[in-house]
Amino acid sequence: MGRRANTTTTTNESTTNTNPLLGCFNKGVYTNKELMVLLDCKDNTLRGYRNDGYLGFSQIGDKIYYTSMDIVNFLMLIH
Repeated sequence: MGRRANTTTTTNESTTNTNPLLGCFNKGVYTNKELMVLLDCKDNTLRGYRNDGYLGFSQIGDKIYYTSMDIVNFLMLIH
């Protein structure tokens, strides 16, 4: 059997070197639909943010994905 790395950290350790907003987004990758629900906006709004360069994203085929860091950077930019 393979060995698992110890991934347990305390809250202080996990936020010391990262942005505290990342704690709000504990899922690694979000779909376009999930982000529309989180931000309470429509697809066209997200498309505009992506096209204007405000919101980072990744695309695989016709699917759009956002990392937690993409979302945090966007929120810091518009706040």
